Amino acid sequence: MADCTALYAAGFRSTVIYAQSMGDRHHWRAHMLPFAAAVSGHANADRALFHTDFHGVHGHSLPREAYADWLRAAVISASASPADLLDAWHSLRHRRDAAPAPEPRQERRDPAAMPADLMAASSRLEAWLARQQIATPVAQAKEAA
Repeated sequence: MADCTALYAAGFRSTVIYAQSMGDRHHWRAHMLPFAAAVSGHANADRALFHTDFHGVHGHSLPREAYADWLRAAVISASASPADLLDAWHSLRHRRDAAPAPEPRQERRDPAAMPADLMAASSRLEAWLARQQIATPVAQAKEAA
């Protein structure tokens, strides 16, 4: 629970993924919009990604599934660039929704060819998500079978 608006208004070099429920109108208005305004004037403003979605709940609610794919994307993305993160997230979303995924960009990392340290990080993330009771694509496939 931190308001990072002032911190990021001073400038930033990191990539930011801001996930917000569209049903949470108070936090959308009181937090997301001021944060977006604070970062919009910076040279690195394009390193801020804003993801809003409605999850069927009005009010303060963002289910874990809403950010789980972003965590997974951060693990398998070729880099922390917004383009690579968006491509990785999009691929995961399509896979989860059982829709055909678009062709990956040439420089995107193939999850099957990840180095052992990234495979271990991916495995730890999936274990953490399972403990948080977040359905993983693998668990969803097992449940469907």
